[in-house]
Amino acid sequence: MRSSFHRPQAFGVPIRSARDPKPLKTMFSLRLHFNPDSGVSEKSNVRWNPETNLDQLGDVGVILLHLCKDFRESGKIAFQVSGFGEDSWPVDVSTDLATIAEQLPALCKFISSPAEPMTHLDFYEQGVERYLTLNRRESEIEVTCLSTSQWQPNPRTETIHWDLFRSMIYTFYRTFVAAATLISPRLASHTMFQEWIKDIERLMPTSGRTGHK
Repeated sequence: MRSSFHRPQAFGVPIRSARDPKPLKTMFSLRLHFNPDSGVSEKSNVRWNPETNLDQLGDVGVILLHLCKDFRESGKIAFQVSGFGEDSWPVDVSTDLATIAEQLPALCKFISSPAEPMTHLDFYEQGVERYLTLNRRESEIEVTCLSTSQWQPNPRTETIHWDLFRSMIYTFYRTFVAAATLISPRLASHTMFQEWIKDIERLMPTSGRTGHK
């Protein structure tokens, strides 16, 4: 079944020429969309592999990678990043989403602790290769983008209001956990994934939590 999610069409993205160095009007955004009613049916075997030996999964990064592969196969998840002159970054669900999910504890620590004035977000997979530095600036977050690919950010730095940034990250986290629980319950119940949840929720206010024990 075709997913109901669609990327923005190429003609909807502003095009910048060498003679027009003006920064494009975008704002850094990190979004995860979960549509339980789209994608494969409940009876499909593609959603997870029942033969997977969960005792051999090594660390939480491997579990997150398996979850994101299940997300991709389900067709129920869309991952979207924008900013720095590009409305839709070339990110995917199966690999790029897993690398960002692994960095969520550090992001939540940055949000919760005034003693953490700076953090990073690394989109290191081939084809994206962008490195974000986030600095706390009173009521705003200053985000600077460094690209190691041919694509270059324009502008290099954007700001986002603190409350908006916090809400965006907490919503992203809650959506990820809800999707994992529905799409791949065996992996979601794994001890290491549950510890990952606990580590994040220790850093969050009660209102931002998922309700997991």
